Amino acid sequence: MKAFIKYLLLALVGMSLQSFLFRTVKPDLIIILVCFYTLRYGQFRGISYGAVTGLILDSASGFIIGPNILSKISAVFFVSFIRRKVFFWGPVFNILMVLAVSLLDILIVRICLETFTVISYSSRVPAITIMQVALTSVFSLVMYPFFNTERDEGNIAG
Repeated sequence: MKAFIKYLLLALVGMSLQSFLFRTVKPDLIIILVCFYTLRYGQFRGISYGAVTGLILDSASGFIIGPNILSKISAVFFVSFIRRKVFFWGPVFNILMVLAVSLLDILIVRICLETFTVISYSSRVPAITIMQVALTSVFSLVMYPFFNTERDEGNIAG
């Protein structure tokens, strides 16, 4: 429970950093935390963490409740599935995983918002999405030494 609260506080700090430090292109620090939490504590606890952080993001956005919850839980399933198949988890593989999960997250949120609200992403420049994914990947590399699960292999629940 202490780890869940610690990661939840980190998610709140991450949301604050995203909104205050970055104006146009914002890295998704929450998806990085969801990935690391899932790698360290397993799929079941990762689903709980992803759902709570998604609910916080949906509540803060002021739109419908659900797109971020769905995208974060989907990221947990994806990370858990890949983690079972991969024996070595290094920084390069971590960047590739965060890149894939970030794209999945953006896709799910956009589909949900375009389907159930009046928000349209058709006029958004694709370069912004590419830069967001690139920034998220860079931040995952920066955060990797602090959240590396290989140091603490005993905590990973399969």
